[in-house]
Amino acid sequence: DDCDGDIDEDIGDLWYVDIDGDGVGSVFLTQSCTPIDGSVLLSGDCNDEDPDIFPGNYDRIDGVDSNCDGAKDWLVTIYVSVDDAGELCVNNSLLGQTGEWPTGEVYEVWLMSGVNTVGIYGWDLGLTITAGIGHIEISDGSVWVTDETWTYSPDPGNTAGKEGWCTPAFDDSTWEAAQVIGPIGVSPWENAPSVFPATSPAQWIWDHFPVNLNSQYLRKDITLP
Repeated sequence: DDCDGDIDEDIGDLWYVDIDGDGVGSVFLTQSCTPIDGSVLLSGDCNDEDPDIFPGNYDRIDGVDSNCDGAKDWLVTIYVSVDDAGELCVNNSLLGQTGEWPTGEVYEVWLMSGVNTVGIYGWDLGLTITAGIGHIEISDGSVWVTDETWTYSPDPGNTAGKEGWCTPAFDDSTWEAAQVIGPIGVSPWENAPSVFPATSPAQWIWDHFPVNLNSQYLRKDITLP
């Protein structure tokens, strides 16, 4: 009775209710040697009323745990700008250039619930000032911006000790709090970078260093719900 052709004490395969028809069930139904309508052999569906949510799903849904791994997937929008130039990284992956300060750049990246790291590496071309500004948001209305809660490397000219600086696991306890220069529109940046939301509360930040040091590393750990 376990369907292998031999008599024994088992009572067949385990069948689970599959309400949404995505091929993965949720509630145990019965044991049987024959298929049962509306049931499947796979279990673990965390939402059996939505066919787009099931274990192993590779399609992400904004703000939803679409693959039942316990973490929501978020489409995160990041606006960034550096005077004069720079690079944006998230969780040790380089997203691209930050763009020049009059325009900036905007990126969309999929991240999961929990701690994620956003990093800005910037440099100035004229040894005048290196400053960065960023605005991060998700669809539930949560917003993170550059401010004094960001940290900077006290030794920007030395690459030693910076391995993994753009990851949540990095120990930035020896880094220092970024200095706030001012909000969008503060001198010498009279206008907001054109890609930024018009009402962004983001602040221009830098690393306290004299102008003859023209590079900086800025990082922030953000926790997504």
